[in-house]
Amino acid sequence: MTRPPSDQAIRDRVVSDFDTTLLLEAGAGTGKTTVLVRRIVALLRKGRASIDRVAAITFTEKAAGELKVRLREELEGAAAEASDPEEQKRLRAASLGLDRAMVTTIHSFALAVLRERPFEAGLDPGFRVAADVKGERSLDQAWDDWIDVRLTAGDPAFVEALHLGVSLTDLREAGRLMIAERDILGRVVGGAQAVDPESFRQSVRRAAGRLGPLKVECQDETDGALASIEALEGFADRCQRAEGASLRSQLLSLKINPQKGNQKAWRSKETRKQVKDDLTRLRDEKEAFVQAVEEGAAVALRNRLTEFLAFFQDRQREDALVDFQGLLLEARNVLAREKPVRRYFQERLDALLIDEFQDTDPLQVELAALLACRPGMPPARWTEAEVEPGRLFFVGDPK
Repeated sequence: MTRPPSDQAIRDRVVSDFDTTLLLEAGAGTGKTTVLVRRIVALLRKGRASIDRVAAITFTEKAAGELKVRLREELEGAAAEASDPEEQKRLRAASLGLDRAMVTTIHSFALAVLRERPFEAGLDPGFRVAADVKGERSLDQAWDDWIDVRLTAGDPAFVEALHLGVSLTDLREAGRLMIAERDILGRVVGGAQAVDPESFRQSVRRAAGRLGPLKVECQDETDGALASIEALEGFADRCQRAEGASLRSQLLSLKINPQKGNQKAWRSKETRKQVKDDLTRLRDEKEAFVQAVEEGAAVALRNRLTEFLAFFQDRQREDALVDFQGLLLEARNVLAREKPVRRYFQERLDALLIDEFQDTDPLQVELAALLACRPGMPPARWTEAEVEPGRLFFVGDPK
């Protein structure tokens, strides 16, 4: 029986297999970053890359600083212990040139791409990164200016949302979410059909018509089921006089509780069961009607908020500002759209190593795939990218 490889054998392969794209998955405190540092040192030792042609991307500025310190210590230690003069020379050169190394955060890396190629990205060469406080003010001012115009015009998407109980604060948060998640939410979507309340009105009328004649079977004027039937009859009459938004609002307000009522108040179990079954069916139709109305309103609101996204991005360009999410988006877009730019950065990197990798962040994955895919290949979804073997190394927590 073949034994599984030992932990040390796995570590050795992860550090020294330069021709395979690897993802190292392990929990916190297991030494993932140490392995990443040793892989960089091994690449430099064997001459597979020089220090200025390796990019190590991590999650925070603090982590990037710590990674650079650990890399320097490992390089100096490896150079001191190296027996091969050529390896020692390469390691010392890497240690001396560490300040040129691209050991940085994903946002700083994206910023470096855009600083080098602002024209191809469609940015003002003097663009500034909107810091947190300034970025928040910029976003709030853009929202206030845009929403005032929409509400004054009686925009139906917002009127509908307000009728459904969405507050102005909720709308602002939805606008913020659109900006923060613009790579996912920033596309117009379809699928939700306009809801015609007439069909549900007819269901209410028919249910009231079926249940009304059964009232004579009730022997207790205070019974809850009897009260439900009478309330439904009155509701059906009021709905007959409503139209448009008023009808929809009335139908949404309908309250149905099939559980009300006492079996002993009715002459037969069959009649009480029929009352309960009819009310249950109507309640289920009401829930489906509410869901359809809310889904339609959500789609309409999301699509309207893509117009706010365009407004916000235009204003950012006018002010020569780019927010943190914009850095990733603009870098992704220019790498995907401009083949010469993509090839330029591909040819500058022999290895891309990503610490604290998060596969829940599509932009991070796309940037990595665009930089590590075979030079010259056309843009594609990152899931379809043909990555150059060995150019990518991921380290991540399974959580």
